[in-house]
Amino acid sequence: MSGEPTTRYRRSRTRSRNVSPLPALALSQLQPHEYDLNALCTSLVCPHCATWVPVTGINSKKPKLVPHDTAVDRNGMAVRCMGSNRLVVLDVAREKWARSKQDGLEPSIRRAASQHRKPQPTVPTPVGRLAASPATQELATVGRLSRLLEETHAGLVTHRRECRTCDGRRRCQEGVELEYRLAEVQATVTARREQAAAVQRRQDQALRLQAVQQNRLNRARVLASAAAADRRRAALPYGDSPRECRPVPEATLQPQRPAR
Repeated sequence: MSGEPTTRYRRSRTRSRNVSPLPALALSQLQPHEYDLNALCTSLVCPHCATWVPVTGINSKKPKLVPHDTAVDRNGMAVRCMGSNRLVVLDVAREKWARSKQDGLEPSIRRAASQHRKPQPTVPTPVGRLAASPATQELATVGRLSRLLEETHAGLVTHRRECRTCDGRRRCQEGVELEYRLAEVQATVTARREQAAAVQRRQDQALRLQAVQQNRLNRARVLASAAAADRRRAALPYGDSPRECRPVPEATLQPQRPAR
């Protein structure tokens, strides 16, 4: 049984046997961004016209650039680029090209990878650097001096107990120096305590004054609000004064008999 002859579909492709006399173009002589080894469409930038041109015959022994036009002459005819049908040497593997593509970019088109850094929490100020009030500082100084006074007194007592010269009527040179030191520390502690008390009084006075000023300000605001409410309440609308019931008639009513 014979059927009607049909034509088989053939994919269109360049079937030129012409080869350019120019030397073969090796991919290793180009930059990684000047050629594309994608399996779907292998192409490169023609060195003569600087346009992307497909490479045909990838699986053949003589891969070459497809014929392509670059300009139009005076008669309106296309001008064939001299890089057409130029042989191409595929001396670069696809894996190597994929790895060196980013490294071989020109500095003008290279773009750094965006970095997303997590914001770091702010470091709190150490407790020792926090600003303290003058009264607190004075109290801390008095505390240190009080401990120094206790240590000096304990040293003098220990010296008197161990020294053979210091018996209550006589004193050695070290004992005299310890007594002088104890007296100086005692005077310093007394002065510091008085100064701390004065600073505390001034601080308390400033706080009381601030509280009084705040109370006056709050009272002035309340009085202003109450005065505004009184003015709005005292304002009467135009016309008769509002009453809770009907107005009392001012004219004397004279009863009349109904007409028959």
